[in-house]
Parts: sequence; structure tokens; C-alpha cells
Amino acid sequence: MTIAPVTPLRPVRKLISLIPDTDLSRLLAAAFDMAKTDPRILEMIDRDRDAYALGKKKERLEDAAWLMSRGSPFQGFDLEVEENWASSLDLGAGRPRMPAILVLVFILYRGFRRGFKDRDTATDLAESRTLEVVLANSNISMPGASTIIDNANAVQTATLEFILDVQISQAVHEGLDDFKHLTFDSTKVEANSAFPTDSGLIIGMLERVEHMLLKLGDYGISLRLPSAMTRMIKVVRDLHKQIQLSCGKKNSAKKRVKLSAHSQICG
Repeated sequence: MTIAPVTPLRPVRKLISLIPDTDLSRLLAAAFDMAKTDPRILEMIDRDRDAYALGKKKERLEDAAWLMSRGSPFQGFDLEVEENWASSLDLGAGRPRMPAILVLVFILYRGFRRGFKDRDTATDLAESRTLEVVLANSNISMPGASTIIDNANAVQTATLEFILDVQISQAVHEGLDDFKHLTFDSTKVEANSAFPTDSGLIIGMLERVEHMLLKLGDYGISLRLPSAMTRMIKVVRDLHKQIQLSCGKKNSAKKRVKLSAHSQICG
């Protein structure tokens, strides 16, 4: 029997292409709504990217000046640069820049997923029909991971805080939250404030001191640590372990207090 050749990744043409109703599509819709609600977000993003680009241009000019100085009799001499000379720099015409709205989209997407170079995130970016529709409407192709990272990282902390303020304002306006109450997991709080944390800090500090003293040898300072220090670290480490293992047992609270006090004395 003859088997017909099959191309498994041949594009499927659809008469009507719909945007999937997913968390991602709702997130992107919220990004566009946010930019429409307060256009200052896009202005701040563009201003941050201008400042970032000027900073990179300044670095390039400084590198070029340093290379030119190497040809002078004073090898490696740093040329004097007037203060605030970068303020007179202008950005020339270059390749079309990613629209500010897409930078906002990718900033929110980074919070929704993970880093852009994460394998799962990279797969989502390449396979997402929703992002394909958004980019097609902006008449651009999918940027590379490095381009997305550079644009997202150019946005300064003040702008990110402003974006968060706008999000909070929208949540209050839409009645999603009034931010008057805070809910948290009490089990995790108790676990993070238990005695093992204190005893762990003590043994951690002792081991750090030992490590720093031993590192002095890298600077030509030979130091022989007393054997008492090794014994002290071993005792405190054993106490820390006993404190951890005593949790949940009879009279565990009293035992932890006693062991913790002993570890503090030893430390």
C-alpha cells in the first residue's frame, strides 16, 4: 500500500480566525485598556528608553575616545570629558523602535510568566496565537528575546511603580478590591519565625566568619584557625539540628528554648 506524504506542520487556513479567550488574552486587553486610561504610561516608557539609549551612546563614544587615546604617546590615557556632556547628545535615526504599548505588554507578560529566556516562556511566545494577533495589528514580527529584554529593562523603577499605581486605581474603580484588608497564610508566617531560623542564623554567621578568615590567604595573610573554632561550629550545628528535630514532639517548645539559649552562648 502506498502511503501519501504528510507535512505535519503545514499551516491551517481558517475562514474566520478568533482570538482565544484565555488569561493571556485578558491580560493583553487589560494592558491596552491601561494605556488608554492613562497615556502617561507610554510617555514614561519612551522617555526611559530615550535615556537608556543615550546612556549606551555615551558608553560607545567613551570607548571610541579611549581607543583613540591608545594611539597617542600616553598609552591608555583617559581623555578628559566635560561634565554633563551627555545632555547635549541626540539620538539619530535608526531602526524602527518597538512601540511603547508593546513594551508595556511584555512588561506585564513578564510578571504573568517568567523571564523571556526561560524555555517555557520562549515556547509560549513563539506558539501564542494571541500574541501573533497583537503583533500583526502593530505590523511587526515577533522580536527576539534579547530585544524584548533590552526594552523591558530600559523601563525605570519609577515608571514600573507608576504602572502599579494605575493598576491599583483600576482595581479600586472596578470594585475588584478596596485594599482595606490583607489576607495571608498564618502557617507560613509561623514557620518562618520559628526557632530553627534563629539557630540557623547563628551557625550561618559562624561559618561565614570562618570562610572570610580562610579567604585572607588569597591576599598573602596566612592564618591558622584554632581548633576551638572548629569544635564550636560543630556544637552549634548539632544544636541547630536538634532544634529542628524537636518540633512536634512532647515539650518541644521548652526544648527549643533551652537548645536555642545554649546555641547563643556557644555562638
